[in-house]
Amino acid sequence: MNSPDKAVILAAGYGHRLDPLTRIIPKPLLPFWNVPIITRTIRTLSSWGVREIMINLHHLPDLVMQIAAEAAAGCGTRVAFSFEPVIAGTGGALNRAAWFRPGSPFWLVNADIVMHLQPRPFLKTLRQHDPVAVLWMTTSGGPRTVLMKDGMVTTFSGGSPEVHGSFTFCGLHLLTPRIWEYMPGLPSSSIIEAYLAAMRAGEKVCGVDPDDAFWADIGTPDDYLDAHRRYSDWLRTTSRKIEPCMQHGDLCARYPGVSFPGTSAVARSAQIRAGASITDSVIMDNVSLGPRCRLSGSIVAPGVHLRGTAGRMVVQPGHIAQDLPAIVRRSLHWPARECLVDPLPPRGSDRSFVRLKHGASSVIFLSYGRERPENGLFAAHARFLRRMGIPVPRIIWHDQPGRRLLMEDLGSSSLLDLVLQNGFRACEDTYRKVLQAIVKWHDRGTSEAKRRRIELMPPFNSSLYAWEHDLFINNIVTRVPGIPTSLVKSARRDLRRVSRHLTGGPRVLLHRDLQSTNVMLCGKGIAFIDFQGMRMGHPLYDIASLLADPYVSLPYDMQSSLLSYYCRLSGQDIDRVTLPYSIAVVERLVQALGAFGRLSAMAQTRHFSRHIPVALSGLDAALARINGLRSAKALVRMLRG
Repeated sequence: MNSPDKAVILAAGYGHRLDPLTRIIPKPLLPFWNVPIITRTIRTLSSWGVREIMINLHHLPDLVMQIAAEAAAGCGTRVAFSFEPVIAGTGGALNRAAWFRPGSPFWLVNADIVMHLQPRPFLKTLRQHDPVAVLWMTTSGGPRTVLMKDGMVTTFSGGSPEVHGSFTFCGLHLLTPRIWEYMPGLPSSSIIEAYLAAMRAGEKVCGVDPDDAFWADIGTPDDYLDAHRRYSDWLRTTSRKIEPCMQHGDLCARYPGVSFPGTSAVARSAQIRAGASITDSVIMDNVSLGPRCRLSGSIVAPGVHLRGTAGRMVVQPGHIAQDLPAIVRRSLHWPARECLVDPLPPRGSDRSFVRLKHGASSVIFLSYGRERPENGLFAAHARFLRRMGIPVPRIIWHDQPGRRLLMEDLGSSSLLDLVLQNGFRACEDTYRKVLQAIVKWHDRGTSEAKRRRIELMPPFNSSLYAWEHDLFINNIVTRVPGIPTSLVKSARRDLRRVSRHLTGGPRVLLHRDLQSTNVMLCGKGIAFIDFQGMRMGHPLYDIASLLADPYVSLPYDMQSSLLSYYCRLSGQDIDRVTLPYSIAVVERLVQALGAFGRLSAMAQTRHFSRHIPVALSGLDAALARINGLRSAKALVRMLRG
């Protein structure tokens, strides 16, 4: 079989809203290290015999186009571009480029991966099995959510590092023209939907885990840092030449008096004074580091001048927002030139958080998009809750038209961190503090919200619960082949019965997302974040969110003990609350699973997939405590495998 001569590179800059680093440098242009990633990808495809490449564009298209065109010209490869005003996903990108449709097998590759491999195993698999697609798989890293048997994909969800036969999809596809028969005819979609449709029609989707290959996902800053360490280790084990900007001896010779423990990459234009220590970090162009710099696991973006220590990422304020230096001067009275910006990891929504630092002081700068209307209510809700004495961050400045705000920095330690460090039992007193505060939230908050006519999100009702059920079915259930449609329909009826119990109960002011990562530890106290979804609903929805949180997975005897404590605080009979609590747990975990499934399909939040097995286990246990609901129970058993 001849090697495919066409390829599509997905370079729209997925997730750039959530990742301030890629506002400065798009992922396809991140150095790795002597040339940008997209240049390496084009050179690799050209060496495989590819002569025509289509690249989709969104974020900083002019810059991506320039670098890609130069790389293609150097390889004698033709390159065309498709611009996406709104990112269309892997499926939508192909649908928009119908004019490019190859009539023979072709490659599809994500632009935010580092890859070294040969095409022969993919071509051999295509020739032997005639599948609709051959996908690059690995067991060496990543979430390992894909399950395979005898080289065939059986499902794209449900796997984990603990489950035999689980693989991570690496972002390289070898596709046959038959794929067009299964593509969703939607403006925005995932190609996974096409694969699932093809598998339901009896087509094969194969996976290949080739020997002597290197893969790294650089979808997040943490992935990007880890990729350097893994890449350096791989080069050493394969006796390949190590990049000069990553070679320890070369770095020490270029920067005498600077310590370089671990693996770091340093651009040649960077200036580093003797006395500095750089550990497992990436230093980009035109960075200046002083003699007292102590960096560990950091990314320092172009143009930063740093004299002390820093967190995982450092950029200039103007790179986050052009007028941020002026906002800092006006609202905080800080000299903008002396400020540093440490972007925080994405939290799974259209918001980005950065920590602004000046000396020992810090605040959080939050920007949010239009995707979720509730984000615009956060500042008003924070002020309302603080007036009632409920611990939430203080709002310093809010630009509602610009969808930005400055707020108090509550630190980085959450209830989840406390549990992971000390175990369940040592944290029971902290959980009691949370319950004390949330009872006050439910009680006084409800009466005050009504009296003050606080603007809230629409209350929980049958439509909202149905939306949570759809989220679960569309993002978890439909991704597992072989589940009968009749079972899904009857399970949906069971879930409607669950939600009717909640809509018929009392209504109070809810936090709405009361999980362990949204409870911060402040000294000896606690504080709440991410309450912008506040609305009226059944109080046990919040209690279930806290006690049955899949991030923590409290044992049921501890859940029962804390539930009894909640009943004493709220003046309720535990015997009358136990069953409604299990019902609320079912509803909450259905919502959480739907969210995990949706988030795990995106590169920047792929890590949420590891919580799916835990949430399914908790859902199974909660259903077992409720009579009936046989279809829902059977469905969850099938999902758990």
